[in-house]
Amino acid sequence: MTRHASDHPQLMLTLTGIHRDTVPAAEEMRDALRELGIQAGLVVTAQAPEWKLQADEAALEFIHESREQKHEILLGGMGLSRAGAPDTHGEFHRLGKHEAQLRITAARRQLSALGLEPQVFAPNKWMASEETMDAARNQGLDAAADAYGIRDLRTGERHHVRVLAFGDGFGAARWWRRNVSTAVDRMARRGADIRLSINANKADKGNTTKDLLRIADRLLHQGYQPQPYNNYVAQHRVAVA
Repeated sequence: MTRHASDHPQLMLTLTGIHRDTVPAAEEMRDALRELGIQAGLVVTAQAPEWKLQADEAALEFIHESREQKHEILLGGMGLSRAGAPDTHGEFHRLGKHEAQLRITAARRQLSALGLEPQVFAPNKWMASEETMDAARNQGLDAAADAYGIRDLRTGERHHVRVLAFGDGFGAARWWRRNVSTAVDRMARRGADIRLSINANKADKGNTTKDLLRIADRLLHQGYQPQPYNNYVAQHRVAVA
């Protein structure tokens, strides 16, 4: 397993599902994590059915405030379903390269107009086809993170660190949270890097919030270092140079 110069395991943590109705819960979660010393990344989607980020003042204020506080902003996509397909796996699941290219380009253009320039691609529900990853690479993005790992889009290196998420197709019921906690403990015992994520809709649930914060706090006490995705791939890039 590749290690950074610090030889400490890394923790990456993100918030997803940010819109006007979820901003209060997202803000509470962000601030609670900051008190622990973790600056959660924000996965930002340009739009969704009957919703556009550019018209959502509450979400924009929250995102810009977070960016000013040095929280990483990640590109989530356009928030569109694949034609004729259910949204079970997100918009980029099994999407062809041409369509993926169009959607990533459109999402970047919309976010850029709002003063946001994310360099890490985090597809909706963490699922994306290989063609989508090729499209993200052609866009000049630095990194991409799907359900199974993190990719350095500059070098092609893959880091096999799967995401452990509350929401975004992964659920947040008590049994799932217990499974996540067990998986985290197992990974921590061998010093593996860990990725956690929570959808802001789930952050509004008290037990889910408590469980995530408990897991994060435990990892910090075990020596884990919080890390933005972009820094993670950059440090690995330097380590192998």
